[in-house]
Amino acid sequence: MKKRRISPALFSYSKRNPSRLFFCLPVYGTIKKSVLKGASTVYVMVENQLSIYDFVEPFGGALDPNNRWIRLAEELNWAEMEQKYATNFGHAGAHALPFRMVFGSLVIREALELSDRQTVLNILENPYLQYFIGLPVFTHETPFAPHSLATFRKRIPKEEIKLVVKRLKKLTSEQKL
Repeated sequence: MKKRRISPALFSYSKRNPSRLFFCLPVYGTIKKSVLKGASTVYVMVENQLSIYDFVEPFGGALDPNNRWIRLAEELNWAEMEQKYATNFGHAGAHALPFRMVFGSLVIREALELSDRQTVLNILENPYLQYFIGLPVFTHETPFAPHSLATFRKRIPKEEIKLVVKRLKKLTSEQKL
């Protein structure tokens, strides 16, 4: 059997139980355990928002600040939406994916009218979409499985997604080519 290499950036050890290894997504900013009184320990909120200038693209490129996905990401109040989302989780269970990744992927799916699998493939290939969902660095690894989108849809009302998609379409019509 082939041994797999484990990236130290993606895995961490539990302080209470050093023999327990758990998966960590690389996130930008500092993490805080709770924001609201009685907040979930399953969902960990990210304190700092990702800036376009912090996103690391391969080959030293830079993202265009006038891109519709960049402009939409900067307009949205991620922290406020994330606080509302964090109340959906209890104190036990596996850690949830960051709100920006969950909500952003649903917006991408709805805006581009894609299937779950096509959504993940588009995110995998496009640095603007990776930035939009909050990844700090361009990666060639899928951030989540396509079937996860079904779970995401259960947690976020479709009306909220449609409002953001409507704003994206307005930005697209305003964008100069």
